[in-house]
Amino acid sequence: MSANKKNLLYFLIIWIFSIFCFNIILFLINSTYFEGNYLNQSHRLIKKVSHLQKPDKVKGIYITAYTAGTGKFDELISFIKKEGLNTAVVDAKGPNGEPAFFLERESLKKYNVGKPLYNPEEIVEKLHKENIYAIARVFVFQDPFLVEQEPQFALQKISGGFWADRKGVKWLDPTHFGVWKYTADFAREAYERGFDEVQFDYIRFPSDGNLATIKYSGWDGKTAKEFEIEKFFIYISRVLRGLKIPISADLFGLVCCTQNYDLGIGQKLERALPYFDYISPMMYPSHYSAGTQGFQNPAAHPYEIVKYSMAEANKKIGALAAATSTPLALLRPWIQDFDIGDNYDTAKILAQIRAAEEEYAEGFLIWNARNVYTPLTK
Repeated sequence: MSANKKNLLYFLIIWIFSIFCFNIILFLINSTYFEGNYLNQSHRLIKKVSHLQKPDKVKGIYITAYTAGTGKFDELISFIKKEGLNTAVVDAKGPNGEPAFFLERESLKKYNVGKPLYNPEEIVEKLHKENIYAIARVFVFQDPFLVEQEPQFALQKISGGFWADRKGVKWLDPTHFGVWKYTADFAREAYERGFDEVQFDYIRFPSDGNLATIKYSGWDGKTAKEFEIEKFFIYISRVLRGLKIPISADLFGLVCCTQNYDLGIGQKLERALPYFDYISPMMYPSHYSAGTQGFQNPAAHPYEIVKYSMAEANKKIGALAAATSTPLALLRPWIQDFDIGDNYDTAKILAQIRAAEEEYAEGFLIWNARNVYTPLTK
C-alpha cells in the first residue's frame, strides 16, 4: 500500500472516531438537558409563598387528608400546642392516591377529579399561625388512582392486565420514569402551595402478592432492587433538593437492623441516606418479630426496641460517614400510638420518645391512622 493510501486510511479512521466521540458527547449533553428541562426549567413557580424554618427538633403527629378538611383538624392543632409538639404531617393525597386538593401546575391539572378534600393554603395558614411546621406526606408507588389515570405507569402481569397485591391494591411501576416525573411535579406543587417539607412514603417494590407474575418496564429482574430504588432517590433528590425543597423519606424500621439485605423491597438505609434531608424509619415495636432483642412480644418493650433500632441505624450512619464526604440524612423516627401488640398508653409513648432522644434523633413523629392521639402530658 502506498504512503498516500495509508495516510488517507489513517485520516478516515481518525475522522470516523472523532464523529463517533462527538455524537456520544452530544447525546449525553442532550440527555441531561432534556431531563433537567423536562422537570425544572419548563415548569415555572406556581406562586411564591413563605415557609416556616424547621424547628430544632421536629415533634409531630400524622393527619389524614380527610381529617384536614374537617373540624377535627382544629382540635389536632390544639392538641399539638397543648402537648408541646410543633409539627403536622398531612396527607397530600386521598386514601386511593387521588390529589387531596385542586392542583394548579399545568402538568397536573388533568388529575383534578372529584371534590378536593381541603385547601392547602387554608390549612397551612392555620398551622403557620400557631408556628407549626407543615410536612406534606406523599405516598408514591402504591397509588391506585394514578394506575387508573395512567395505565402505562402501572405494574402489569406477565399474562396481561394490571397486577395487584394480596389485598387487591394496584401498584405503580417503581422503575417507570413517568411515575418519577409525576412524583416530582406533585412534590413541587405541595411545597409551592405552602407546605414546608415533602415526605415520601411507599418508596419501594411491592412486598406481598404473587411477585413472580409482575412485569416491569425498566427492571431486568437481575439487578438488585436496592439499586433500582436508589435510582429514584437520586432523581428525586437532584430535582427537588436542587430547588432547595426539604425532603424526607419513610422507610421500614427494619432497615436499621438488617445487614446487607434490602428486605426484598429495595429499601436499604445506606442507599437512602445521601439523598434526603431526613429519614423516618417506622420503628413501631409491634412490627418487629418475636425474638427481637430476646423479647417474645416486642410491642411490650417500646423503649428497648426504639433504642436498639436507633443505635443500629447510627452505626450504619457512622460507617457510611467515614467513607464519604456527602452529607447524610438525619434520623427522625415514626413511633407507635396504636394498640397492636399491647396497650399503648402515655408511658409507652414517652418511652419511645426518650429512646429516640437518647440516640440523638432529629425529632420524632407519632403515628395513629385514625388520628386519635394519646396525651403526652397530664
